[in-house]
Parts: sequence; structure tokens; C-alpha cells
Amino acid sequence: MNKPIIKIVFTDLDGTLLNSSGMVSEANLKMLHQLKQKNILRVLATGRNLYSLSKVISADFPVDYVIFSTGVGIMNWKTKQLVHTTNLEEKQIQYISRILIKNNQNFMLQWPFPENHRFYYLKNGRIGEDFQRRIELYKEFAQPVEQAEMKIASQFLTIFDDLESFNRVKKQLEGVKVVRATSPLDYKSIWMEIFHDKVCKGMGCQWLCHHLNVNRMHTIGIGNDFNDLDMLHWTAHSFVVENSHAELKADFKVTNHHDNHAFHEVLKDFV
Repeated sequence: MNKPIIKIVFTDLDGTLLNSSGMVSEANLKMLHQLKQKNILRVLATGRNLYSLSKVISADFPVDYVIFSTGVGIMNWKTKQLVHTTNLEEKQIQYISRILIKNNQNFMLQWPFPENHRFYYLKNGRIGEDFQRRIELYKEFAQPVEQAEMKIASQFLTIFDDLESFNRVKKQLEGVKVVRATSPLDYKSIWMEIFHDKVCKGMGCQWLCHHLNVNRMHTIGIGNDFNDLDMLHWTAHSFVVENSHAELKADFKVTNHHDNHAFHEVLKDFV
């Protein structure tokens, strides 16, 4: 049986391409260079904004495009040109704010690109440790407001301790995209990220493939968390790493642990 033709690879970063030390293994780095030699496009699809991303990869990191902030924007990594972005508009911001306040949810409202590492925050109930930890971590970019008043924003972030509460609030949010993610700070809290309805990693993959004239059948996706689901459902060949949630491992092909060169392990069978 012939191997599928692969023209573009989409990979999550934290917990997938990066190991537990936040580094790219020698084997994974070698594979990124091999993909270049085979004219296969390399795309990072990450929940990080560009400021956060700059803390873990260099400006000359060997990828071609970056889908950042879970799909808020797409950048040509070689030229640093923004090729696509989608933000929440004023009516959406007001609508989401009302629902979160009604449910006594604290939330953060991220500025639009290119300042989307900055945010306003509203303390509207019990202040969880994970919420306070993020404020402390990014205190130079955080600004408290009694009620956020922005005409354009990249996303909302609100944090839950349990899935039942997450689902209860999610059901109330219509006409926007709600994405679940595991906290990268305490690795247990449930983050709800709220975007324009055209934003998620999967839609970012779709937009970029259309932009580059790449057929969906020639795509691979690799991830590890719930915010990768849209991407993994969209790509033709989809894999999750061994350190993924059990729910994801039940639905997708499982490859190595991210500490065991998972990216290389997936791609070696295609290159």
C-alpha cells in the first residue's frame, strides 16, 4: 500500500512538539529540517500568543507558518507577515461579558493583535488560584477594570474547577466559539477560551490550506489537548501523543510520549 502524500504538517507546541523541559528534542528538530528538504510545509498551531511564543522558540525556528492564540491569527514565520486574523467585535464582547457576569465568573479579556498578550481582568466571584496565578505571571500586562469596555478584542478567558460548571456556561454562549483547554499553569483547571465563531485551530488549518492551495487530504495533525480537537478532526491524518487525555487517545491514533520524540515518530513513516 502506497504511503499518503503529505504536503503540510500541523503540530501543537506545548506537550506535543516540546518535551517536559520545554525544549525541542534533537530528533524532532532533525525531522523539521527533513520536512523542509521534502518541501513539506511545517505549521505550529498553538494556544500561545506571539509574545508567549517568543519565550520558547527563536525567530529563526524551522517552521513556515504559525497559527497562534488558538487561531486568532496566522503568521508567515519566515517573513513575520500577518496573513490572517479574526477578532471579537463590540457587540460580541458585551454579550459574552453579560453572560459571564451573570454566572459570577471572573474573566480576562485579551487585547487584539498585536497586543493580545495584554488583558483586562474582572474579578466577579471567588478568585481561584489559577486565575490569580495568571495575573501574577503577567502582571506587567494585566489591568483591572470594573467592567471591560473594548470595541475589539482577541478573546475571553475564564477558568473552572469542574467540567459540569464549564458545560453549564458553555450552553448559554451562542454564536461564538468556545474552546476547552487544560491550564498550562496548574495542569488541572479547565480553561474556557471564547473567540469569534470563525476562530479555532481547525479553522486556522482550513484557512491556511485554502490560502496555500493545499488539499485537505494531504494534511497531518498532531496534538495533545482539547483545544487541538478541531484541528485533529479536520486534518486527514491525525495523531495524539501518549501524554494526552484519555478521551483524546480513545478517538485518535496514539504515538509516543512528548518526552520520547513523538513528532519524529509520527513523521518518519511519511517522510
